[in-house]
Amino acid sequence: MSRRLASLRHCTVLAMSNLLNANVDSGLMHSIGLGYHKDLQTRATFMEVLTKILQQGTEFDTLAETVLADRFERLVELVTMMGDQGELPIAMALANVVPCSQWDELARVLVTLFDSRHLLYQLLWNMFSKEVELADSMQTLFRGNSLASKIMTFCFKVVSQRFPQNSIGAVGSAMFLRFINPAIVSPYEAGILDKKPPPRIERGLKLMSKILQSIANHVLFTKEEHMRPFNDFVKSNFDAARRFFLDIASDCPASDTVNHSLSFISDGNVLALHRLLWNNQEKIGQYLSSNRDHKAVGRRPFDKMATLLAYLGPPEHKPVADTHWSSLNLTSSKFEEFMTRHQVHEKEEFKALKTLNIFYQAGTSKVGNPVFYYIARR
Repeated sequence: MSRRLASLRHCTVLAMSNLLNANVDSGLMHSIGLGYHKDLQTRATFMEVLTKILQQGTEFDTLAETVLADRFERLVELVTMMGDQGELPIAMALANVVPCSQWDELARVLVTLFDSRHLLYQLLWNMFSKEVELADSMQTLFRGNSLASKIMTFCFKVVSQRFPQNSIGAVGSAMFLRFINPAIVSPYEAGILDKKPPPRIERGLKLMSKILQSIANHVLFTKEEHMRPFNDFVKSNFDAARRFFLDIASDCPASDTVNHSLSFISDGNVLALHRLLWNNQEKIGQYLSSNRDHKAVGRRPFDKMATLLAYLGPPEHKPVADTHWSSLNLTSSKFEEFMTRHQVHEKEEFKALKTLNIFYQAGTSKVGNPVFYYIARR
């Protein structure tokens, strides 16, 4: 009987090893708990299974990539997650705490990620609703250099797909409608003048903006009788306007949004999202706590985000060659000088932590490298 049990045990270990080896990406995640089982013999058997897997030459690199990709995907899902009322708690919190110097990057990231999930409409609705809510007056609406206007500008890059024959004209027309003409009509609100112009000058500026918009749209005046005398002037500037649009716009190739898929490990927008969330997670938590919609949304989205960020760890830094640090002497002793100046090793909390021996260095490896120990259970 004992020989049969030994044979059965051997076959069981071998069968499980083969199963795990064939499905290591998913199978190991389900069975890893056996390594922490309360029964010591179960633990030992599982270690034997792992040993056989390693002897069979299994590569675990793909497992790490799969887990990492899954966490990035969940991070994107969390940011694009909608509440019951159509709100976007994490995305809107991020939009409200990111410094204005990073708005261009954030606009690109949000538009790209929401478009990939076919949720661009919800993003625009939330952003524009917030813009309306914060506007001082109707005259200043969408006329500032806000995140909403940057998102709107970035969205005009979808235009070349809808109007491939006249995408440059559409972008130019929008440029006049949303940026140039508002500054002409309201020079005081745009910060061009120190005081509001007289009523006659204001009317003249409005007529100027109408003429410019007609040139940008390549249309003549038909309904407004008093504007028809300008049609010859408008028509004579159509070609000049198109040349101007070509100068200020870059005709980028259209991307396939229908089949758009993100590589969550290498996609620059996902990595940028990770960095923006990581650097602003404390502010995001404060914003959600103080926001009036906090009761409706709850704290769960933020807790999930914090957990995911903890799993992912800090974002990767740019290579040294891409930053101004490349010109510095990285072997300097400034860090040691800082630590000495603040006398960290003399503080009681440091001494108390040190006595726990949670993390320490002892000895060297076979090739002479220092060995560091981290004892998690302490």
